[in-house]
Amino acid sequence: MDNNLIIGNASGEAGHYRAIISKKAAIVPSIWGQDKRYENAIENYVDTKKSKEKLKKSLIPGNKLTINKIGLSKTGKPYFYFVSLLSDVDRYNCDIKLALILKELLLQP
Repeated sequence: MDNNLIIGNASGEAGHYRAIISKKAAIVPSIWGQDKRYENAIENYVDTKKSKEKLKKSLIPGNKLTINKIGLSKTGKPYFYFVSLLSDVDRYNCDIKLALILKELLLQP
């Protein structure tokens, strides 16, 4: 099995990715109260505006990302498989199932 994925198009507002966040972002814990605006836990995160813009510019559709680690995140509800992804220049985190459903990540042919 290949551990590479292809970056797809952003599905969020203003060209932002819903299922992929920067490595510096922090998911808001469920104990702080779930934000009802977000159906998926990974969308309820805290990050700097600068980091969000850097992420938006660095995720170029068609480029490859390599899966580094996979684990079950129980920080926010609903729980999800939290995947660490590597590019040539940076590291990202994502909800792998949501990213594949939204086609923000694509399986390598």
